[in-house]
Amino acid sequence: MHICSGGSVKDFVNFNAKQDAELLHKAMKGIGTDEDTILMLLTSRSNNQRQEIKAAYKKAHGKDLVSALKSELGGLFETLVVALMTPPISYDASQLHKALKVKYSNVWLWLQE
Repeated sequence: MHICSGGSVKDFVNFNAKQDAELLHKAMKGIGTDEDTILMLLTSRSNNQRQEIKAAYKKAHGKDLVSALKSELGGLFETLVVALMTPPISYDASQLHKALKVKYSNVWLWLQE
């Protein structure tokens, strides 16, 4: 049996966090948001690279990238992008917390009956 290690998204070969931060900034600048650029860029970078982009964006623009993205996006696309920008351990912890919250609230309702 073969066990996979790591995610399916590998590091982008010609990665440049500063350049990617600028591409994201341009995609959010002005009237309308270039969602295609945001999606293509973020899904072709590993999570470690996305964290580097987040730091480069903060350094270049003095703003949190995730907050900027949230202000430009909405609905399920916003949820997807925020998930992509979250470090895996933080995302896993939040999903586990959410699942346990639902599980134990259902147990509480059951006990009340």
